[in-house]
Amino acid sequence: MIILRIKATNFACFNAFDINFVYTKKNTSSNIEDEFLSYNTKFNYKKVNIIYGNNASGKSSLGKLILSIFNFIFNGNTQNLIALINKENEDSYFLIDFISKDGLLTRVECKISENKDFSIKTESVSCRTGTYKANSEKLDKLIGKKDFSNNYLDLLKNLNNENVSWHFNFPSTDSNEIKCAFTNPSLRNEYCTLLTVLLKTFDKNILSVGQSIEADNAYVITLKNKKKIIIQDGMNIENIGILSSGTKYAINIASLLISIKYNLNGFYYVDEQFSYISSELENILLSLMICYLPTNSQLFFTTHNLDLLDKLLPKHSFLILRQDMKGNSQPIYIENYINKNNQSLRNLYENDYFNNFANTTEIEKLI
Repeated sequence: MIILRIKATNFACFNAFDINFVYTKKNTSSNIEDEFLSYNTKFNYKKVNIIYGNNASGKSSLGKLILSIFNFIFNGNTQNLIALINKENEDSYFLIDFISKDGLLTRVECKISENKDFSIKTESVSCRTGTYKANSEKLDKLIGKKDFSNNYLDLLKNLNNENVSWHFNFPSTDSNEIKCAFTNPSLRNEYCTLLTVLLKTFDKNILSVGQSIEADNAYVITLKNKKKIIIQDGMNIENIGILSSGTKYAINIASLLISIKYNLNGFYYVDEQFSYISSELENILLSLMICYLPTNSQLFFTTHNLDLLDKLLPKHSFLILRQDMKGNSQPIYIENYINKNNQSLRNLYENDYFNNFANTTEIEKLI
């Protein structure tokens, strides 16, 4: 699953929002492998998207919007999109270009009336040849000839693909459930091994981790004081006592890494999962995700960690979301601001080159 473009109006903090995940200038020194379709090397896309932005800039909201669009297109669920509508008395709209089947670029446009009536139009073209720009221009012509239809469920059936899946990790205030259900025994073993490495790295009080013989999809964490903690798929992560907040997050990070390594989903949105974790650990775990990321897949990673700006990645891998004067989120494409690869992205960011810093004037008056 790969996203190339999203437009949105009247959803959360997005109004006249237009963002793309395509790059044109190749970086021959990039350590991200295969930033193009495996069957079409001319079709470049941003395989890794590291997103920065102040609080309320739209980082989490972008993930929620994408997840809601996925659930609408592939499951017919309208409620999540409705919940994201900003102004109830106005129409809403989104457009998405994506690849969910090999060789097929698909566009879905959707209008939602103030009465919450849905209408859509869709079109697909082969993307086995040509660039994204060339193929999107074909979509423009073809879909421009179509009218919006209220019969959206039948139109969406044509897009159904049982192989499409995704993996979203939001902060604990939004998603608290532990994800550790693996039907394949070898994956359960590897998850257990990886979880052991992560937990013992995060917390020196942890002695071992093993699979439970008493419950399905459950694991036993043994501390050095011999106390045992049981975790199980679907359990609320906040209900786990003793463990620190950062150690708790490691439980789902292990599941995420297994999913990426074995291409269980194909699309990954990791939203601020490292707030309680040291910068060094976040840095190396992101490197591991990028290393594991298969061809024809995509990773979104939101963060406030400026140390990641020093990573040897293409400039187009970094994106900033910024609120405009009306409070609407807008993308800043860093590659459009930097002409030389040897320019320090971190130095520019720390000196507010992108005009992204919060205005602290009123807070400073309180001092």
